[in-house]
Amino acid sequence: VILVMEAFTDWHSPDQIVGASAEQVRIAVAELSGLASKYWNTPPTEEFLWLKKADDEAYDTLAPDYAACVPILLERFAADWPDQANTTLEMVSGNYSDIRQAILNGTQVLSHWDFRVENLFFGSDGAFAVIDWQLMHMDNPANDLAYLLATNVEIGLRREIEADMMALYLQGLRERGIQNYGLAELVADYRLALLSISAIPVIGGANADIGNERSYALFSTLGARLLAAIEDWQATEVIPGLASGGNSRA
Repeated sequence: VILVMEAFTDWHSPDQIVGASAEQVRIAVAELSGLASKYWNTPPTEEFLWLKKADDEAYDTLAPDYAACVPILLERFAADWPDQANTTLEMVSGNYSDIRQAILNGTQVLSHWDFRVENLFFGSDGAFAVIDWQLMHMDNPANDLAYLLATNVEIGLRREIEADMMALYLQGLRERGIQNYGLAELVADYRLALLSISAIPVIGGANADIGNERSYALFSTLGARLLAAIEDWQATEVIPGLASGGNSRA
């Protein structure tokens, strides 16, 4: 085992509850396209065969864990969330296996899978670093983008900058040689990713110590932001097509 350490002296990691600024998001998204394009729809080389895929047995418990956690989560946070939270989360919960299968059937890229601002560090000279890589695996091309924007940015700001950030992400992909992936494909993957990433605040929020003031505020805020994004993008409308075996991009 090798432990590599680096001192981030004078760097800044934002508070996720407060949320990232537009400039911080811009820096992160510009870098994110580099991560996604590295193994775009291509299995990693033999050196990296240890990387998990979306169907790895490690994720077999996600759907039952999700279902078990939804009632606990709603009991804890429903008062803080929109009226449709119950319907939305139960719909996603009942179809989570189909959501993950749709991701497996689509384009696969290297995903950090916890691309939140408290794992991101910003230097005064524009330098950027990401920590906490233990969840990385092959997943949806929009997964990290959706998680960053939908749970780490204040709702009003997310709505203001979302289209520009999607365009920036696509620009970064094109600059790195990904030419056959446009806005229509990104929007379809983004809507699917919003449903998939809900497992993080659902399972995390149901198991968090809500006696801790910050812990309660964090998961309440994450859930409210993500539910707003799911509603804005009408993401649950893709679910009937998944259950019938349809393509998530239809």
